Order: sequence, then structure tokens, then C-alpha cells
Amino acid sequence: MDPYAVLGIGPDASPGEVAAAYRRLAKRFHPDRAGERGARHMAEINAAYDQLRDVHAPSEAVGARA
Repeated sequence: MDPYAVLGIGPDASPGEVAAAYRRLAKRFHPDRAGERGARHMAEINAAYDQLRDVHAPSEAVGARA
């Protein structure tokens, strides 16, 4: 699965663009609005967003103490 294609964005999308694309699609395909078909598509949208959110998440500072 290409998470960029699922969200309809390019690989150069900023974290804000990733989040905006997710919100736009979530509103359209949420199961309460789009039924069972939307639920299947929403699962794919969630997986793509989770994957990209992990990629775009700021990494922990080296040597940071808890």
C-alpha cells in the first residue's frame, strides 16, 4: 500500500498537509456517514495516516534524558 496515494498527496507533503488530507478523507469516509463501504476505506486511510505520521514524527533528541 502506498500511503501517499491513499491520502492523495505527494511524497514531499509536509506533516500539516498529511494531517489535512487525513481529516478531509475521514470526514468523507467515516462509517457513520458512508456505511460499511466507508468503514473498509476508513481502515485503509487510518493505516496510511499512521504510517506517515510515524515517518514524519520528530525523532527523539540524541542524548535526551527522561
